[in-house]
Amino acid sequence: MMNELKILFVNLTSNTSDMYVASAPPLGLYRIKNYLASKDIICDIVDLDLDGNLESKYLQMVEQGKYDVIGISVSHHNMITDLQTLWKFRNASKKSKKKCLFISGGQEATLNYQQWLEAGIDIIILGFAEKPLYELILRMKNSDGDLNNIKASIKDIEGIAYKTQDGSFIYNSSTILTPLEWRELSFNQILQLSLPYKDYWNVMYKDAGNLNFHGNKFIVETVRLYTTSHCPQNCGFCSSQSFIPCSQKKISKIFMLSADEVFKLIQYHIRKYGAKGFLFSDDDLPVGNREGLNRISDLCRLIINAKNNDLIPKETIFNCQARITDFIMRESGQKKINSKLIALLAQARFHGIGLGVETFSSRLLKCPSINKIGINEEDCCNVLDAILQDGLIPTINIIIGIPEITCDEIINTMRVAVKYLQKGCQVAVTTYMLAFPGAPIYNSSSYHIHTNEWINPETKKKLLITDYIIPNDPTMADMLSKVKDATYKEIQKIKKENPWLEVAMPKSLTGLIIFVSVAKLLGRRDVAEEFLSVAHQIIQEEAIQNVEVRSCN
Repeated sequence: MMNELKILFVNLTSNTSDMYVASAPPLGLYRIKNYLASKDIICDIVDLDLDGNLESKYLQMVEQGKYDVIGISVSHHNMITDLQTLWKFRNASKKSKKKCLFISGGQEATLNYQQWLEAGIDIIILGFAEKPLYELILRMKNSDGDLNNIKASIKDIEGIAYKTQDGSFIYNSSTILTPLEWRELSFNQILQLSLPYKDYWNVMYKDAGNLNFHGNKFIVETVRLYTTSHCPQNCGFCSSQSFIPCSQKKISKIFMLSADEVFKLIQYHIRKYGAKGFLFSDDDLPVGNREGLNRISDLCRLIINAKNNDLIPKETIFNCQARITDFIMRESGQKKINSKLIALLAQARFHGIGLGVETFSSRLLKCPSINKIGINEEDCCNVLDAILQDGLIPTINIIIGIPEITCDEIINTMRVAVKYLQKGCQVAVTTYMLAFPGAPIYNSSSYHIHTNEWINPETKKKLLITDYIIPNDPTMADMLSKVKDATYKEIQKIKKENPWLEVAMPKSLTGLIIFVSVAKLLGRRDVAEEFLSVAHQIIQEEAIQNVEVRSCN
């Protein structure tokens, strides 16, 4: 029976890809597939983000009864789109004689389990899914595929959530994750995987024309690595910090791979896949450089030594996410830039450093929605200047729709960001402060949330899906409600004037055009003209460079 049972994992289209995010296989799904394969359980993965045309093929296979369990990856910011896809597969299953069990897991499903269960998921796997999912599959063999029988047999499994017949929710917390278990999943198992990186890289090559823009070096052959268990920060708007603590219903320490282990993963991916670049997908990679651990400093020294001794190619580059506080030290009570760490990152050939600046307002940095205590605008600028000085490229992450923001503060933030764009930074702009379940401010009565409505096609029950947090200032709220359409119109103008941008609109240019739209909507045409002038200057420089590159080729 177990050898016959077959699982399909569906990775849904993200709708959030940009031209500086390396396309990569869904690591979590492949890790689970590898674990189940060791238990003689067949598991297929279809990634609709890689090829949306595969959807019809797999819907037909579900109609034909090829699968017993269908796992759907979900995201909150694309929830309505994800639900549309989920119900395509549910309807395909209804046409089959076989009863399919629909499951989901991961951060978004764990932190919003009640809505996903109301919307069409049968069972949610909490936290790290390998063991509870395997236990669930074992129980299915005596259930005859009946959902109620399955639920009756899994009451004692830790790490699952489901809805009972009487409408109540069962949430069985995950077992407490140990350092040894996490290391097995995040290090040992990664060394056993065989991932289809080349399929993803071939797709990226098709759109590679504008990937290198305004000093950015984009390497198609990039591998994503995860070296920490979860985010250590407490930003008010972000839910990343909550995933493991919420799944376990207990605060959890941050687990980290050592510098030696991370370096072994780098060597392995270069050897096995031919990786030329690495994107560390941790929310805060340098966290291990605190409390005397020096994890990233040690990693940099390993990389530098390996390059000097031809153990890894000298041209291998690295990108990561960090926080302003990672580069600030205190000596005798005074703030000081950690110039040694920055120099080591540069020598190891780290290229891009994504920084969650969010705003250049010292007041807003301390507000609950941001909650970056201990830093101010001056600290942000000092760190950016220091990183630029050593030849690294910071990416400044900016949020427009901070709920406490004022008109003067957003104008100042945009102007400072554009100043650093001209200095050589990349700028990534988020228009809305999205309302993520699990974020510290999510249930705060101090904020008003814009919602979208969705109706379950089977139960006809209406769900209100949180979208973004509405700014407190009515002027800012009105601007935010219009900025998406205004930006679209501005971008179409830019593309019409510069047809070569039709292939791909670089992230920094998109951010700059968002700034133009915001300034216009706030009645600051003088500021909008400033930003448009910078945009045209950058476009002109890049167009000339593209012509030179094509002529050389």
